[in-house]
Amino acid sequence: MGKIGIIEKGIGVFISLAQILKKKQRTNLTNMESKYFKRKWEDTRGDEYDDWGYSTWFIETDINGLPVRQIECYDNGKILKYDINNPFDDYGALGDQELDLEEFKEFEISREEFDNIWSK
Repeated sequence: MGKIGIIEKGIGVFISLAQILKKKQRTNLTNMESKYFKRKWEDTRGDEYDDWGYSTWFIETDINGLPVRQIECYDNGKILKYDINNPFDDYGALGDQELDLEEFKEFEISREEFDNIWSK
């Protein structure tokens, strides 16, 4: 791939991220009702950080299931947090797909439980 192709690819990634963030902000402003979930993952990461162990995810979604805040708590004590203002880092990113709210119904928790973990 030449320099032009790399630049075009980089711009495309930047534009895609900007579109995701705009969608999240717009969704947040129009759908004020949030849902909160806690789910233990039975698989490890499968990447260079696999030794972190299993994880429990806490997710706040808008009414459509789009994540707006996300916490990943790993067995080794590592905690990752993502939201609209901090959508990604070197270890992961805020989910960009709507959750199936029916599938996640059994994992629903209270806002207080979510906020307690978020504030740590």
